[in-house]
Amino acid sequence: MGTGDLTVSGSAESAYSGSFTGAAGSALNKSGTGKLTLTGSSGSFAGNVNLSAGIINVSGPAANMLGTGTVTVTGTGNLEVQGGATLSNAMT
Repeated sequence: MGTGDLTVSGSAESAYSGSFTGAAGSALNKSGTGKLTLTGSSGSFAGNVNLSAGIINVSGPAANMLGTGTVTVTGTGNLEVQGGATLSNAMT
């Protein structure tokens, strides 16, 4: 992502098994009623995760699944952590 943002919205389910990177100031934004499943470690992602609706599911034995930035859950957003996944983020 560099310093840009990635926004995932809509009602469909989607999955990503790779890692993603981004500098501080970038963001992963999740809105819409759909579910986004992440199964890769993204420890080098320094941006924030903003979850305002739907579900982000992190699953698998990887560490730092959502990088090192702040995770903010608002509105109707839900964060699911499964399968031994670990998070080291500040949560708001």
